Amino acid sequence: MFRYFIYIAVFCLGFGAVMPAVAGNVVKLECKFKAGEVLRYKVESDAEITVNIPGIVQLPPIPVKMSASLVQKTNSILSDGSADISASAESFKLELNGSIQDIPQEQMPVLRLIVSKNGEIKEVKGLENAAPTIPGMQLSAISALCRFGGFPSGEIAPGDSWKANFPFVLGKGSIAVLCKLESLKEQGQSACYSQVGAGDVELALPFGMDAGSMAKTVKGPVQCLGKVVFSPALGRVVMSEGAIDMKFTMPEYASAGNPGESTVKLKYKIDLFP
Repeated sequence: MFRYFIYIAVFCLGFGAVMPAVAGNVVKLECKFKAGEVLRYKVESDAEITVNIPGIVQLPPIPVKMSASLVQKTNSILSDGSADISASAESFKLELNGSIQDIPQEQMPVLRLIVSKNGEIKEVKGLENAAPTIPGMQLSAISALCRFGGFPSGEIAPGDSWKANFPFVLGKGSIAVLCKLESLKEQGQSACYSQVGAGDVELALPFGMDAGSMAKTVKGPVQCLGKVVFSPALGRVVMSEGAIDMKFTMPEYASAGNPGESTVKLKYKIDLFP
C-alpha cells in the first residue's frame, strides 16, 4: 500500500489575504533551473480510510500517516530551457493503523522528469519498476500527465485564474483543476495561488483483493482543495498544502443489490527544506 502514498505524494506535489490587482502588481510564474541543483521537500500526509459493505464487512476508520523527504535534482538544462530532473524519496515512513514501517530508500522508485520553464511536465520515466505491483496503473497515462499544462504564459495579477486537466495515474479518469492567484506578498517575492479540483476516477484494488467475492474495482468522485506558495525570485514551490476527498462505490456489489462504499480523506503538506 505504501506505493500508493508515494504517488499520492507526487500527485500532491504536482498540486493570506486577497490583494486587489493594481497597476504594476503583476507576476510571471516561471520555474528557474540550475544544473546540479538539489532541492529537498518534506512531505507529510494524514489520511482516514473507511470500508462499508452491508452484510459483508464494515470496518472502523483506518488512520494512515505518511512522512517522507523527497529529493529533486536538476541533472541538466536542455536547449529549450526545460530541465532534466531526477526525483526520489530519501526517507519514507508509513504509519498504518498504529503500525509504523520505515521503507528502505532502495525500494523507492526514482523518477526521471523533463520539466519546462512554465512548470509543465513533458516526460516521466521510472514508474515501470513499480507499476507491476499496482493493478490498474496505466503507464500510458503518465505521458498524458505532463500535458495538463503549467503556469500561464504571460503575467498575471491577484484574482486571475487558469485551468489545468490531468489523468488519475493510479487508474482511469481525470481531474480538472482551477487555479487562482490569491495574493502577491513581499513586493512580489511570494505568490500564493489556490487550487480547486474535481473529477471521476476508477481504481483497481491491490493485494489480491480481486479474488473470490471481493470487489475488483472501485469508482467514484474525487475532490481536491489546495494552496501553493511559489517564489518568483527563486522560481520554485516553497510550500503546498491541501486536502483530497475520495468516495468510491464498488460496482460488483451494486449490481448484486448489495452496494459497498469506501472513502479516503487525506490532508497533506509539502515544505521546501531551507
